[in-house]
Amino acid sequence: MDGAWRVAYRRPRRAKRSCHVPYFVHADSPGAEVAAVKTCWNCDNSVPETYRYCLACGADVDAGPDRGEASDKMVGAVIVGKYKLLAVIGSGAMGTIYRAEQLNLAKTIVIKLLHAHLLTDQELVQRFQREAKAASRLDHPNCIQIIDFGQTEQGALFIAMEYVPGDDLATILEREHPIDLRRLIHVMKQVCEALDEAHANGVLHRDLKPENIMVYDHRTERDRVKVVDFGIAKLDENNPNSSRSFRTRTGIVCGTPEYMSPEQARGKTLDARSDIYALGVALYHLVTDNLPFDAPSPIEIVTKHLVEDPVPPRKLRQDLPAAFDRLILSMMAKDRCKRPTSVMDVRAELDRIDRELAYERHAQVAQPRDPDATIIDVTQGEAFRRAVAAVDNNSRRTSRTDQAPKERAVATSAPRVKAADGGSGLVRKPRRQAPKTPAPQQYDPQAQATIDASKRSTAEVGGRAKRPKRGSRAALWIVTTVLAAAAVGVGTWAIISATGG
Repeated sequence: MDGAWRVAYRRPRRAKRSCHVPYFVHADSPGAEVAAVKTCWNCDNSVPETYRYCLACGADVDAGPDRGEASDKMVGAVIVGKYKLLAVIGSGAMGTIYRAEQLNLAKTIVIKLLHAHLLTDQELVQRFQREAKAASRLDHPNCIQIIDFGQTEQGALFIAMEYVPGDDLATILEREHPIDLRRLIHVMKQVCEALDEAHANGVLHRDLKPENIMVYDHRTERDRVKVVDFGIAKLDENNPNSSRSFRTRTGIVCGTPEYMSPEQARGKTLDARSDIYALGVALYHLVTDNLPFDAPSPIEIVTKHLVEDPVPPRKLRQDLPAAFDRLILSMMAKDRCKRPTSVMDVRAELDRIDRELAYERHAQVAQPRDPDATIIDVTQGEAFRRAVAAVDNNSRRTSRTDQAPKERAVATSAPRVKAADGGSGLVRKPRRQAPKTPAPQQYDPQAQATIDASKRSTAEVGGRAKRPKRGSRAALWIVTTVLAAAAVGVGTWAIISATGG
């Protein structure tokens, strides 16, 4: 990295799950050398007057434990005559985020105001404007929509954007870990589609992390995604439809250290594969609930991204499919030439893994269940699949071999088994039991007389059924009469012929 640089970094107390907010300032930037300092309310360390976050503990020095929404003078204010600020949602390195109301439509929106003490820094003002321009280029259901951009009566810059009534992935991870893999894949496929839209329009996010991925339930779909916070997105002004030419300013490093690609840390030319690296780190974090690289300071974290290899996520989560493990590690390759070339390649691989997981779960559910079966705890994953295949092969070999009656009896009497999850396992049919012979009953004369009478009645009915019907007898008499008449006629003709002769 060219030139010396300082870091004003909001270091979370719980590094794994809390929000990571970056704020990097070049040593040669105007106002970097200041004598005025203030004291952090959390650790009592001295902080430069122009810094909002403590360099030692990462606390918000300007807010403090007894300040914030209650003392925010902007809450309740109406800006540019049409947006009323209702409540503070959060605060980042560049601005404060408010839940607001668009008065003419009575619609809930979000307003992001640039911090007043940053208005004199032209680099940060341009970055704030770039966020509005970058996000406004994107027209996709999974990208945050920009409503308005402008300046308040007091000169503060603001961005008005749609309100997403959900939680970010960092909050979901803290509340629901471990996240179901198929649910996580569903979310990440949408993130890939949002990034693909950004890259196709010449926009790199450069700060992708779980905190910037919002998840909410739509009327027609669960876990719909919005990718937010393009605050340090980079545009290629000369070619707005190109995603191949992005460059940071020399000596300036932007991003969150925990999710920063090696080339981004070095200040090199970036492309879509830098966002793919950050997406791989986010996947690692969401799958394992651990960051691949963590350290007490941002410099140490960035150094680990440059020189260390991550622990394979499958060692931290045993049920993770091998294909998922390989995908995450390929996305986090130090050499970007070894990463997937586009986010849609990542999406295609996630889709393939999802189909395999769906097939496995369907096979587990399709297994017959017996309430009397013996439940055996079976470990899921590759070892279980290999064991099932081995037993299946043994079963086929056994079926081709003649078994002795005793062996077959033993085999058929084996108990049924199934997996602890109620789905997988091998099932053998229980031995059929011979029907029980009813016990002999004592002779009852009255019952026997009833049975005999029933038999005689049945015989009489059967006998009557065998007699010819009345219609059949009439036909027989007619045929007999006709034959007799014919015989008489023939005899008479013979006599007459003889007499005449």
